Amino acid sequence: MVHRAHHALPHPGQPHRWRGDHLHRHQRLKKTLERALRLSDERFRIAIEHAPLTVFSQDRELRYTWVHNLRPQLRSGDAIGKTDADLLPPEDAARLTALKRQALEQGVSVHSETSAHLHGATHYYDFFAEPTRDHAGAIIGVSGITWEITEQKRAESRFRQLLEHSLNAVACHQLILDDGVARDFLVLEVNPKFTELTGLQDAVGKRQSALAKSIYPFSADLFAACACVAITGKPERLDVSCNNGAQWISCALYSPEPGYVISVMEDVTERRQLADTLSQALAVLKRGSAPGAALQQIVQEAQVLLVRRTHQES
Repeated sequence: MVHRAHHALPHPGQPHRWRGDHLHRHQRLKKTLERALRLSDERFRIAIEHAPLTVFSQDRELRYTWVHNLRPQLRSGDAIGKTDADLLPPEDAARLTALKRQALEQGVSVHSETSAHLHGATHYYDFFAEPTRDHAGAIIGVSGITWEITEQKRAESRFRQLLEHSLNAVACHQLILDDGVARDFLVLEVNPKFTELTGLQDAVGKRQSALAKSIYPFSADLFAACACVAITGKPERLDVSCNNGAQWISCALYSPEPGYVISVMEDVTERRQLADTLSQALAVLKRGSAPGAALQQIVQEAQVLLVRRTHQES
C-alpha cells in the first residue's frame, strides 16, 4: 500500500501561515542586520575619530561627496561639494590634486607622502587613494585615506639634527644572512663624525666586509658582536683595534629592530695609551729597581697624554 502525504491547504481568503512566518523571520533578520550595521559604523567612527586619520570620497570633478574626521581644525561638512583648491593653499592643493587625478585617470592605487601648510604650520601626511567604480566598473571618482604623520616627521628631524651634531661616529647597519647565517652587514646611514673618524666618504650602500679593507675598524670580534646584537637585540660594548694596533675604537652597539644594528663609535686611542703608560709607571714603582730617568720619562709621557685629553674634553 502506498501512503501519500497530503498538505492541508489554507481556506481561500485565509493568510498562509508559512508566508507570515517567513515574512516575520525576514523582518527580524533585517532588524538584526541594521543593528549590526549601526554598531559597525559606530565602532568605525570611534576608531578613527581619535586617530590622526581622514577618510574621504570625491566625484570625477574631485569635489568631496563624503569625508570623515577632516583635519586640522575643519568640520567635515565644510568640505562637501568643494575641491582641494577651495580648502588648501594653491601649491598644496595642486600637489594633492595631481595624486588624485593619477588614481582617477589611470585607474590605479596611489600611495605617497605629501604635506600641506595649514594655520601657520606644515603638516605631513601618508596619503593613499584609489578609483571608485560603479556596478558596471566605470570610474566615478576616488576614495582614500590620509594619515597625519607630522609628529613622526618632526621626531625624525630632531633625531637627524642630533645625529648630524653628535660628537661620536654613528652608523646604522643591516644584517645580511645566508641560509640563516650572518655573513655581512650593509651600511645604511652614517653621520659626519663617522666620515671624519674612518676617512670613508661613500660608505652608505656598501658592505662592511668591503670597507674593512680600508681603515674602517673591522675584526672577527666586532662582526660577531654586531651579529649577536642584531639577532638578539641585547646591547653590547667593546673596544677594537685597527690600523695594525695604532688606533683603538670603542664601539657601543644596540638594535632598533631585529636584523639591524646601530654602532656608536669613539676614538679611545689616547685613553688606552694613557692607561698603558700609567700601568708601566705603577709596575716600575712596584719593582723599585728602575733608574730615576726611566721613571721620569714615563711620568712625562703620562702628563702629555693627560694634557691632550683635558684639551679634547674642554
